[in-house]
Amino acid sequence: MSTLLRVEDLHVSYGSIAALKGVSISIETGEFVAVIGPNGAGKSTLLRTVAGLNTPRQGTVLMNGISIVGRAPERLVADGVSLVPEGRHIFGSLTVEENMRLGATTRTDGKLAVDAGIDRMSELFPILKERFRQRAGLLSGGEQQMLAVARALMAAPKLLLLDEPSLGLAPLIVSALYETIANLRASGLTLLVVEQNIQLALRAADRAYVLDTGRIALSGCSEELRAMPNLHQAYFGAVA
Repeated sequence: MSTLLRVEDLHVSYGSIAALKGVSISIETGEFVAVIGPNGAGKSTLLRTVAGLNTPRQGTVLMNGISIVGRAPERLVADGVSLVPEGRHIFGSLTVEENMRLGATTRTDGKLAVDAGIDRMSELFPILKERFRQRAGLLSGGEQQMLAVARALMAAPKLLLLDEPSLGLAPLIVSALYETIANLRASGLTLLVVEQNIQLALRAADRAYVLDTGRIALSGCSEELRAMPNLHQAYFGAVA
């Protein structure tokens, strides 16, 4: 495998508040990597910086060895980086199909390819096919999260960033969503996922980074991290 994404010595601040303090991570093509950690650790800031929504004070973000720091978010989408933000941010007044097609705005491979993408989303998320003409704001929370993922996939990304995909969803919906994510991983898509459900993240991902107060505190293969008896107590304040 080749390295698709490399983050080196990343420092990001909000005014005088340092959110990331020298974070370095790497992701191989086709990997599923999770970022876990307590609230306020800087996990979402890391994803937003990779997606071009934050500008680092120091450090770099490399995609296939080329710096992408300073590129506009829409350019990064065209270059193959899609973010599913926390809170979904779908367009409630538009239909499910219209939301999906908005995800393909940066594509240049023509209508037939976009239509094929819509067909694929219908296969991945059958419930969305049933809701095609429905306003997205009328969907349930789980359906909205599925739509947010489908919209991001319509850009045909090389790297999919997911910020807290299970947050606020019922266990059955989370299970279905992660089954779809596993299928995406099996198809060769590279995934970087911030997840508040620690055990879920470590069961699904190949590797994980533990972020704590803006720094990488631990990293390793998910199986090794799951086997650490003091992981939750050390970084999350409780034993699972």
